[in-house]
Amino acid sequence: MSSNTAILVAGMHRSGTSALAGALNLLGIPLGSRLLESGPDNPKGYWEHRDIVVVHERLLAALGSRWDDVRALPDGWLSSEPARRAAAAITEILERDFAGIPLWAVKDPRLCRVLPLWFEVLDKLGTRPTVLFMVRDPGEVSASIAERNLWAPPIGEILWLRYVTESLEHSHHVPRSVVTFDALLANPAVTLSNALSELGFRPKAIDAGANESLGEFVDVADRHHVHPNTAAPCTRFGILAKRVYDLLVEVAQDRGDWSKVTRAAAGFAREWRAQHEVLEAFGGMAAKLHTDFQDAEVRIARLESDLTAQIRWSEGAKTAHETLQAENAELSSKLTAQIRWSEEAQARQEALQAEKAGLSSKLTAQIRWSEEAQARQEALQAEDAELARAKAEAVQTQEALTVKLAAATSDRERLDAELARAKAEAVQTQEALTVKLEAATSDRERLDAELAQTTAEKKSLAEAIAAIHASPSWKMTRPLRAISRFLGRSSHT
Repeated sequence: MSSNTAILVAGMHRSGTSALAGALNLLGIPLGSRLLESGPDNPKGYWEHRDIVVVHERLLAALGSRWDDVRALPDGWLSSEPARRAAAAITEILERDFAGIPLWAVKDPRLCRVLPLWFEVLDKLGTRPTVLFMVRDPGEVSASIAERNLWAPPIGEILWLRYVTESLEHSHHVPRSVVTFDALLANPAVTLSNALSELGFRPKAIDAGANESLGEFVDVADRHHVHPNTAAPCTRFGILAKRVYDLLVEVAQDRGDWSKVTRAAAGFAREWRAQHEVLEAFGGMAAKLHTDFQDAEVRIARLESDLTAQIRWSEGAKTAHETLQAENAELSSKLTAQIRWSEEAQARQEALQAEKAGLSSKLTAQIRWSEEAQARQEALQAEDAELARAKAEAVQTQEALTVKLAAATSDRERLDAELARAKAEAVQTQEALTVKLEAATSDRERLDAELAQTTAEKKSLAEAIAAIHASPSWKMTRPLRAISRFLGRSSHT
């Protein structure tokens, strides 16, 4: 990154840092494009760089702390491995999002705890650091946190001191300025202009449009939890927090100096040492409770995920079971129809075989009749031969024989005609029987082929049903079928 200047907006949570950062953005000071979305407790936006907040949270977690931990960070944390990883991540973010920008700003209340890390990173990048403090009456901050987190006010007062005193201690060597929440709400344009001037900037004159935009954004109607002046703090930490706040107000109004603030802030370290055993114990307990709560949330989420997966699997198994039942019903219906068709085909084949047997019997009878007619013809031929011999032998009785012969000839002609007619009828009958026999033979061959095809399809269906019964889906649904049969038997009983 080229040489530029960074404004680090520091302040305790619920102190108005979001309003201050949003106002800087309206003045044209970039905050980065990856900002957190607004939330119920900050509908106008947090104005925090999403990636930087993630780095801060990971660093605090790696150090065994979090944003609401009243304890100091571990000794030597700045040279720890988590700090080195955080420095590398911050460097990457700044080089990606703020390279070449002369003046930019970042805001996150957690900056109060990790300012030394930021100063090291900015020094390596050749960036000039400045700190713009946002302070609000600790009583109002405690009340806001108490409503949001349901904590007792002393916890908010101790957190206020932890954030403010650490940020004051770490920033004494860089340009810094103070903005109070009351002054920002009362006159945002003048307050910002004075604060930026103290940081060494020459802000452009704020025109009427920008002034109106600031007035709409920093609206006094957004202020909640006003701390009445008569409600004096009652704890040692509360009294000390009010003292540090009053001195910071004097600095913001150009009526005080930083040395008084530093001396007053040192009182927190002394007070902490006096009560550190109890405070450290409660801080450790709170951290453990938070860890246990997070573990419980993870377990609950895992259980919910397992339950959702089980429900989804059960629904899928039910659907698969219903599909298999439908397929089985369809296959059973097809198999029943196929068996019925096979039985009907078998009956037709038997009927054709019976008809064929009848035709064969008729053909046999016809052949037998033809053979008998042939025998009669041969007998007639024998008679003709006998008549011829009788004619030769009985020349004398030729006339009588001629008459007899004529009669016999007439009978022979009649018999010949009847024989010819019988032969013709026998041939015709034989041809008709042959045609029927061929048709019956063809029908039998067709029925044999259809029966073979039916047998093959029946075997294929049986194999398909066997494959379904052997499939993992069928085996997986075996308990469901057993339950279904049991429920069926129970309903009948």
